[in-house]
Amino acid sequence: MGRQFNYTILPAHTMGANFNSNFKDLSNIEAYSMCATWTGSPVGVLWLQSSVDGTNFINIAGSNTAVSGAGTFLWDVFGPGYDKVRLAYVFTSGSGSCSAIISGKGLPD
Repeated sequence: MGRQFNYTILPAHTMGANFNSNFKDLSNIEAYSMCATWTGSPVGVLWLQSSVDGTNFINIAGSNTAVSGAGTFLWDVFGPGYDKVRLAYVFTSGSGSCSAIISGKGLPD
């Protein structure tokens, strides 16, 4: 069986300012999904960000989703060419709480 994981990448976090989640190493991972759920009345943008060194992260083109009030969003990614991924939030206004889980499948260890 291939490598699998299910990881809380962001425990409940306030949405009253910009934030970045922890990152997840995607070594030997063929596909992953990340699900973010938020409550309250936040307004802003969620992005997936990638890195090859764990220090310098950039927004993944096309991964942004607008946040306006409570909601949920799922990103489903096959064949990522980067080593690490995290969730980023760019605050505009409002307040709320966000949490996120990442699940992945890949090559055998």
